[in-house]
Amino acid sequence: MLTDDRLNRVDLLLDAVTANALPTPLSLPASFAGALPCADCPGIMQTLTLRSDGLYRLRRVYQEKPNGLFAEAGGWQITDNVLRLNNGPETSLFAILDNDTLRQLDTAGQPIKSPADLDLRRNIQVDPLNDSVQWYGEFQYMADAATFTECASGLSWPVVMTGDYLTAERNYSKSAVTPGSPLWVTFKGRLEQRPGIEGPVIEQMAIEKFNASQPEKACKPTAYNAGLAIAELKNTYWKLLNIGDQQIPISPSATNQIHMILADQGSRVSGFSGCNQFNGSFKHSSQELRFSQMAGTMMACSSPAMELETKVLEALNATTHYRIEGEHLLLLTGNKVIARFESLYLR
Repeated sequence: MLTDDRLNRVDLLLDAVTANALPTPLSLPASFAGALPCADCPGIMQTLTLRSDGLYRLRRVYQEKPNGLFAEAGGWQITDNVLRLNNGPETSLFAILDNDTLRQLDTAGQPIKSPADLDLRRNIQVDPLNDSVQWYGEFQYMADAATFTECASGLSWPVVMTGDYLTAERNYSKSAVTPGSPLWVTFKGRLEQRPGIEGPVIEQMAIEKFNASQPEKACKPTAYNAGLAIAELKNTYWKLLNIGDQQIPISPSATNQIHMILADQGSRVSGFSGCNQFNGSFKHSSQELRFSQMAGTMMACSSPAMELETKVLEALNATTHYRIEGEHLLLLTGNKVIARFESLYLR
């Protein structure tokens, strides 16, 4: 919230680069389902759920086959209207026909020549990602707490001390890695909503069956960042692209662009929220990010500008995590994307 009239500063921006289009044509989160062809069964019922933080879950049910249920999870990426699903060992490709329809492609990303229906269509409701699946990523243990980072998406979760957790911890202790360093592991587990250390319910990883570790292996750059320049969180001019599902119109004047800059020195954030200049403090560690002590000018504006400013400030106050995808910054509440920014540079 804007609390007082103490801010007195001027932002000078010279010749900003124009904004690019949003990196995804899909409204997320969403689930898509359909029956795809099967070589030795009546069909494969597939349900694909995409989260806005880059995680997917694909469930396959091979009809009329005993033990025909299979599920996987990993990271997704969209390039040139092609959706790529990557969980480490496997990659699946789908063409995005429109906001409600995905069509299966072959392994080379080309259309499949078949009279069969190859489409997955948007469900009315989003299917939760609570399946037990095989995970591939990095396990870290420090100060009596463990975290797991999934390789393909780059997402991290605290690990609950239930199920086969002790096997994972003992394996980590016996490995050759330096204490606190990541260890590449694979295990079967599921995401669960559980109370965190500080009380609120958060998403955590539950290890059901630990499989193996490979000290010589490590996560590669995430699919999001492969081949892309990666902007820095701090000392970057971040211009707002959208709040939730609302796309922000491009301002004809650089001085009226909704933006923020997170300064390395002093951990201070400053910017323009649509009507007023603002500043405040921020704290971040790993993928966590929180803003506090927000203050700004108290200039009155037209109703649309004030309403948009309220949404901007509410998004900043609600931020708990962040994610950088190349030149885009995503602010998240838990795993829900609430705002997207783009980095701009002076020429």
